[in-house]
Amino acid sequence: MNQLIMNWKERAIREDAGFSFQVGIYSRQTFTDGNVGLYEKKGGTDFASRAKDPRSRAYFDTPLIYQQMEAIFKEMSPRTVLDAGCGDGRAVIWLLENTSANIIAVDGSHRGLQKLYHQYLEGRPEFEERVMLVHSDMLAMPLQAGCCDVVWAFESLYYLMNDYEVAIKQLAELLAAEGTLINGETNAEFDLVLELLNNGPKAMMDVAGSGVIREQWGEEFLVRPLLSRKRVLNALVAAGFRLRSERGISVYPHLISFLRSRNMFVDELNATSEEMKDVFLGMGDMQDAKRVNIYISQKG
Repeated sequence: MNQLIMNWKERAIREDAGFSFQVGIYSRQTFTDGNVGLYEKKGGTDFASRAKDPRSRAYFDTPLIYQQMEAIFKEMSPRTVLDAGCGDGRAVIWLLENTSANIIAVDGSHRGLQKLYHQYLEGRPEFEERVMLVHSDMLAMPLQAGCCDVVWAFESLYYLMNDYEVAIKQLAELLAAEGTLINGETNAEFDLVLELLNNGPKAMMDVAGSGVIREQWGEEFLVRPLLSRKRVLNALVAAGFRLRSERGISVYPHLISFLRSRNMFVDELNATSEEMKDVFLGMGDMQDAKRVNIYISQKG
């Protein structure tokens, strides 16, 4: 491997962290409980294949995410991007193809990282040299302070529950001076509407009272907070960030998923999937019906 390329990875990883490099992935940790343990056991996300299936929410969601990434990154020239909670590489793929940045891809699922490596990096040195895969809990990432100038964290930080604020502060430490944090968090109002649709009024009121969302994953559940905009903004300010702008991802892909789950309009949805994707992309910056709020903040 090119020594210059190798050096950026060596400079980013902490020597005292005890991580070893095997089959394209830096790894040390094993997880046995909590959200990270369940996520590791299930093998992480599968956006890469679902984004190609018109029956999947990811089929509609992914181009909307890419549209927002294009709008955000067109004004940046990042040297190193940390994707905190990269899954099987949905954002990594876009960054490789649309920027010249090096990418530190961190996730709690070893199998998810393996998918990313074998499906998109292995045998493609022009990509492999630009990506460092790290199997780690986001609260214990083996990275040097100031190792990146942009952090992308999309629907990942809130799974840390009460450690959400701690994670924001740790990401601030990993960013270089005046670096940018881009974090996408599910809209709390949308969460309550979805709970009402899926599970009824009592379930919605229980979530509003407890402040906890339970996401079924097979026969088990991931848990995350009902994350208010106020809590996010307070966490950003406490970590030394200044909010520059906000963007959003539309609710409509999730509503399509809901209709499918109830076996409603299925034939029509199948027949118009491509046209609907174009309609959603054409909505652009509509801010009134957001599933995810994206916060773009500057350090310092």
